[in-house]
Amino acid sequence: MVDIKEQVSYCGIYCGGCDMGSGIIAETSKKLEEFVEKYKFSEWINMVPCEPDEKFDYEQWKKGMKWFQKYSACPGCQNGGGPPDCKIRACAKSKGVEVCASCSEMPCDTLKKASEHMLYDVIKASEEIKTKGKDAWLEEQKK
Repeated sequence: MVDIKEQVSYCGIYCGGCDMGSGIIAETSKKLEEFVEKYKFSEWINMVPCEPDEKFDYEQWKKGMKWFQKYSACPGCQNGGGPPDCKIRACAKSKGVEVCASCSEMPCDTLKKASEHMLYDVIKASEEIKTKGKDAWLEEQKK
């Protein structure tokens, strides 16, 4: 896998700080699966009294844990990760910029609209990248 600790997404997310990019989600699902197996939940989980529509499907749960372990690690959007239909990536690529902070139109409507649905303040991050430079900003994020 690509070292995402050296990556910044087009919009200004530090990939190493993202739980998907850093592998925390994949690692957590693996640890949870190991814990559940260690304590043999599969042997007694269906003995827990509950409503019929609340029955726990252990095999489906295991399948879900395997899915997270396999698919939740993100290589970063600069390497094909992230949403395939990301408007920010498409815009940055069409303008030939490495990050939105390098674009003369930043913050544009595309970045503003997308930022409304993100966990990170990508406009603030992009402004910091523009002011400090990508490499200096990236070093700060690693701390």
